[in-house]
Amino acid sequence: MKKISFPFLAFTVVLLLSCTASKYASKNLSLQSTYWTLVSVEGVSIAELPQLKTPCIIFDTNYKFHGHFGCNQFFGAYNFGKKKVSMDYAGATKKICSEMQIENLFSKALHKDIKYYTIAGSTLILKDAQKNEILRFLSDTKPEE
Repeated sequence: MKKISFPFLAFTVVLLLSCTASKYASKNLSLQSTYWTLVSVEGVSIAELPQLKTPCIIFDTNYKFHGHFGCNQFFGAYNFGKKKVSMDYAGATKKICSEMQIENLFSKALHKDIKYYTIAGSTLILKDAQKNEILRFLSDTKPEE
């Protein structure tokens, strides 16, 4: 009977576990430098709504945020601390597109007074001062443009 070396066995176990684990399990996600795709606005799922491009937001390490509503791009500045965030929406491009329902919901939500955030697993939730959920995102890899 052939013996299996411990390093080989350990490598095999780690490889098998990494293949079966969630793609988010090993990530320590941060508010900053993560590509966040929009999932819902004030509890309303956007999954069934028509969209031209996936709505998203990115919080840069230079305290600027930017993203895409689905038609137009937006930008602003932010500050954050432990579980708290303040966002200063600055503006957006002004194209008119055939599908703007998500755009209007997302834009209106970004104009609200967002005060808190939580990250649980691969989910980012932005909340108002009363800790009501305003926006929900999932981390994702940035799609090819």
